[in-house]
Amino acid sequence: MQLSQVPGYVTGGSIHITVNNQIGFTTSPIDARSTVYSSDLMKMLDCPVFHVNGDHIESVIFVAQLAARFRQEFRRDVMIDLVCYRKYGHNEGDEPSFTQPLMYKIIKGHPSPRELYAKKLIEEATMTEAEVQAVLDFANGKLQAAYEITKAGKADEGHNVSVFDRVWKGLRHATADDFRQPSGTEVDERILRAIGKKIGQVPATFAPHPKLVRLLEGRAQQVERGDAIDWGTGEALAYGSLLWEGTHVRMSGQDVERGTFTHRHAVLYDFNSGQKFTPLNNLKEGQAKLSIYNSVLSEAAVLGFEFGYSSSDANSLVIWEAQFGDFANGAQAIIDQFISSSETKWQRMNAVVLLLPHGLEGQGPEHSSARLERFLQLCSEYNIQVCNLTTPAQIFHALRRQVRRPFRKPLVIMSPKSLLRHPEAVSRLSEFSAMPFREVIDDPAGVTGARKIVLCSGKIYYEIDQVRRERKVLDVAIVRIEQLYPWPGTQLEPIFKKYAAAKDVVWTQEEPKNMGAWQFARDWLGEMLGADRRLSYVGRVASAAPASGSEKAHQKEQHRIVEEALK
Repeated sequence: MQLSQVPGYVTGGSIHITVNNQIGFTTSPIDARSTVYSSDLMKMLDCPVFHVNGDHIESVIFVAQLAARFRQEFRRDVMIDLVCYRKYGHNEGDEPSFTQPLMYKIIKGHPSPRELYAKKLIEEATMTEAEVQAVLDFANGKLQAAYEITKAGKADEGHNVSVFDRVWKGLRHATADDFRQPSGTEVDERILRAIGKKIGQVPATFAPHPKLVRLLEGRAQQVERGDAIDWGTGEALAYGSLLWEGTHVRMSGQDVERGTFTHRHAVLYDFNSGQKFTPLNNLKEGQAKLSIYNSVLSEAAVLGFEFGYSSSDANSLVIWEAQFGDFANGAQAIIDQFISSSETKWQRMNAVVLLLPHGLEGQGPEHSSARLERFLQLCSEYNIQVCNLTTPAQIFHALRRQVRRPFRKPLVIMSPKSLLRHPEAVSRLSEFSAMPFREVIDDPAGVTGARKIVLCSGKIYYEIDQVRRERKVLDVAIVRIEQLYPWPGTQLEPIFKKYAAAKDVVWTQEEPKNMGAWQFARDWLGEMLGADRRLSYVGRVASAAPASGSEKAHQKEQHRIVEEALK
């Protein structure tokens, strides 16, 4: 209801039906809500509420038609409060009269709406008893036929629609091999340079905030030079290249126009007039549109909306970004019940992207962890993709492959905070145009004769690498796991062969031992490494909280982890 009139979520009106049937019959209405009617919340929207007796069939039909006409005429929400009752308990063994004995004495002797309507039609001489029975037999026959088709487990012409019809035509289910192959997301350098030029331009009459002038100029210069492209520019190139190719991009979340960490600035505001300008919607004639919306402060509502959008539109890149990764907690029901399992439960596919800022920066437990471990616990049967990326080129390819592969899968990205401006977290233009997404990134230092392999994921790589360079440690190879699921076993095998002399393999993470990827990766690595290699853990000890509330304690722990990884 809160989304009803919010830009980016307006549907032209929704018809809400409250099945007011005492469904929680063990709880009386006085215990269940603070209002007289369950529909009273609609009053905040100035929307009509039609209360109708569920026993009066023709009144229900009239109200339904009236609600539909109101919605079409005024493009606003409307509610039908269907006042009815629940005859049985939650299952065959449940007894509602335990808690509502008086009500259920009445319900037990009360005829059903069908019986009441049949009696009315017969009394009015509108239908005979035989005609009423014929209608009942016809309806039961249709239900029985549908049941038989379902029980037989085979499609009958006219009764089954392929999940790959309409907007899903041309797509298919994913196979294990799909996750071992390059995704073909590279983009010609000439197009990237054209996009880079445009994302740094504003109209001559437009006055951006003075502090943003240098940022816009810097983006264009990064792409033109072809080196040191930062995270914000790499992300903009991903969206820009898709829009250039005709693919719609939709993005929502708290502060997504600017970006919580002010790295995106996809929408600019004139410093004098306050008018908006979106550079990515001004790349060329005939391009697709970037729809980007700052959202209401309800993660479950917004992510639920985006899941529905992606489930209905196979050809748009749909993204939800949490202000901090921890805020995904508020949308956990959508993630558990829908995003991670809809394909298995209902054969309903989607490719919604979750950008969840993650990383221990000394900001305390509420602004550190996107709860990576929770998503990894949901992983099975190639249901979702979980990534913890470290370069702008990687986010570029990860976003593009969502709509360039012949299948659709949700994507969860542990999005960075400090890496948005880290001097080492940059990419060359050639990594966008001539190099695909890399599930695993081998050590770029060219280590030979390594005695130890340090496996890690996310920003901890840069901290270990910095100390390694300062100390001139030449016999430790640092390998980044960029995609944690589907597990990149095929991509890891040649790396383990390359460092065959390294008998020590260390999983290093900054999250506590009972969090992060350790317990997930440990099982996969145990199967891969064999008996001649020793797998160990370096990271924080197990903890109830995701991070320390003290920045000094955080820095001390971070220092210990890096030292132990290299020793």
